[in-house]
Amino acid sequence: MALTGDVKCEADRILGSNDPVNQKMVLLNQLWLRNGLASYQTVPPCKMLVHPSNRGGSMCNGFDVVAKGEKLMSQGFRQDLLESSSVAFALSSDLSKRELQVKANQKLVQQFPGVLADVQGDELYLTVGASHSTSFLKAKKLAGLASGPDSLKGILESGWKWLILASTLEEAFPSLPLLYAAALNSSNSAQVAATELECLATISKHIKLGKPVEQAVADTCIGEPQCKEYIDTIAYFAKLYTGGEEMPMADFLVAFSKQYGESALLGEEFMRMVTHYDFRLQGTVLPCFRVALVATQLSASKVVDKVSKLLVKGDFDRLKNKCSNALKEVELLLHDGWKIVQKAGHLEERKKLGVFGRYCIRLVLFLCQKQKAGRESKPWMNMKEITDQFAAEMLCPPGSSSSSKDAPGKEAPASQVEFHDLLSANEAEIALLQHKHLKVGEHYQNAKYHGATIFKLLDMQQSGAKFEHVPLVGSANVQEVPLGDDLKEWRHTKKPTPALLPPEVAEKHLGHTSTALQDSILLHQTQISLHKAFITSPVNAKAIGFVSNPPGVCSLKAFAEGALVLKPYGTLCQAKDQEKAKFLVGNFVISPPKIVSEFEKLDEKSVLIPFWYVKATQDEDLVTMELTKKTVQGIELPVYVNCKAVQPGDLLLCAHESLLKKQAKSSSVKRPADGKADPKPKKRS
Repeated sequence: MALTGDVKCEADRILGSNDPVNQKMVLLNQLWLRNGLASYQTVPPCKMLVHPSNRGGSMCNGFDVVAKGEKLMSQGFRQDLLESSSVAFALSSDLSKRELQVKANQKLVQQFPGVLADVQGDELYLTVGASHSTSFLKAKKLAGLASGPDSLKGILESGWKWLILASTLEEAFPSLPLLYAAALNSSNSAQVAATELECLATISKHIKLGKPVEQAVADTCIGEPQCKEYIDTIAYFAKLYTGGEEMPMADFLVAFSKQYGESALLGEEFMRMVTHYDFRLQGTVLPCFRVALVATQLSASKVVDKVSKLLVKGDFDRLKNKCSNALKEVELLLHDGWKIVQKAGHLEERKKLGVFGRYCIRLVLFLCQKQKAGRESKPWMNMKEITDQFAAEMLCPPGSSSSSKDAPGKEAPASQVEFHDLLSANEAEIALLQHKHLKVGEHYQNAKYHGATIFKLLDMQQSGAKFEHVPLVGSANVQEVPLGDDLKEWRHTKKPTPALLPPEVAEKHLGHTSTALQDSILLHQTQISLHKAFITSPVNAKAIGFVSNPPGVCSLKAFAEGALVLKPYGTLCQAKDQEKAKFLVGNFVISPPKIVSEFEKLDEKSVLIPFWYVKATQDEDLVTMELTKKTVQGIELPVYVNCKAVQPGDLLLCAHESLLKKQAKSSSVKRPADGKADPKPKKRS
């Protein structure tokens, strides 16, 4: 069935919700099944390939496949546990995309010859859950090793129940395989925990799908990796040291990490150290060397509690104190070596990355004087000998190094760190990274040479940093500071910078020209005019009376129609919206004094204005007052005038707004052409 707009809208809602990831999967699965976009099928392992997005694109580690398979064999297979995480996407119906999916699996098999089963060409599905178990069973089936209990033979021959998702779902939601893989791999029985490198690969995959880093990190954490507590460090490492947004050196580390047996963690201590350690070198932060340090740690033969143990903080300290020139030389060698690797089209990817990985390990262990702790028996005498060997292996690489026995060798949130391609960065860009307090456009002080004067950092170039101080009067003072330790003397400040208001701007706001002041004067003048108009021919207490419970006003004598005029008085203020204001005097709104409803509360400050005691009624027969306008003493006022004759004791009431609308509606009824009202219909006898 096709993916309709309604289904896509509902899926977007589920994916964008705050529901836990497993709840999201349940709701999505129900949606797919309900609309014919998924089905349960019994599929044998030989029909399965690994989805290229599984574990962030690293897919799976052949050594982990064997280790997990052997563990499950020793425990005994439980089909129900296997089926609980067995989810796969159908191979793409688009031939070009299908070819890429198949090639990714062929490349994976080449990384682990003799471990993973070859691609047969008749596979139909791509696993995002139970990938390691399925790969193990597929290899056993195709190798003809279907030994064991009958239950295992049945699984190898007939397979087990899978939830198969349509390929159109991946086309509509490119990150969907990542979501399923992360969630399912986090809950597998005898699980293979996601390593730092797999998290790095997953973050990279999300970013390449267009997600911001903050969201990529959050989505990677869905799989509950063991390194979740320091995943921001992993993202920080990726963004600074792996070659920019495409992260080519991250891809190198992910691929290279599969050459040394089962997946192992680097550990929080090492990851934070390799990311943030300050080697105190001007002009470089050693991006290639840091990548080489990670590659070296991945090759460790000693693993304690699944954490690689080889390089420690003491090694970093010795490098900083004794090998500064050598570090710069190694960084340059690795930088040039990586360029050679990228241009080496004569070698397949796996082999040339293996050559570069060995180059990294040899240089690092040589500098750290730890060659005996490596996997190679041959000691290297100097860096030239190591580089010559790298060049020789790039021309003719040695045999496969897939066997582990033969193979050699609280920070800022990720969203606040920018990507940096430090492989091609210039000295100015490096200086900004080394002096993180410096940001173009921010303000600084140099107490040692300039006292309390505040400067603005204008620019950072190869020639140095340019700081500018603009005095209140006079020309700017520009200081050019060479790149180096002198930049540490400049301290960031949040103190406000003195600034002079331009005279042409000040002129518009001076008291004698300010529009705001003129408005205030006009308001006071209008207030005085209102008072004069109000006290002209006032209505006294013998003519009208005040009523309580509820408050109101009544006539104390007879008035002919139009003879009684009640004027307002109160405080004037600026009108925010004149169209909505009911009582306006000029351009100002008039507000009443406090209405006294209980006469015993009257005091010397109380003011009684009859105008404000006229209340509204919805009974047309009771209306005695009408709101209109009248000019008094040269000022136009809103006033109440009696629209009919009133007698002593009559309440003074005006029409309610709803009554006014009703009257206006009835008066708008069209009349005949002669202008006369329609005659009343005669009553039938």
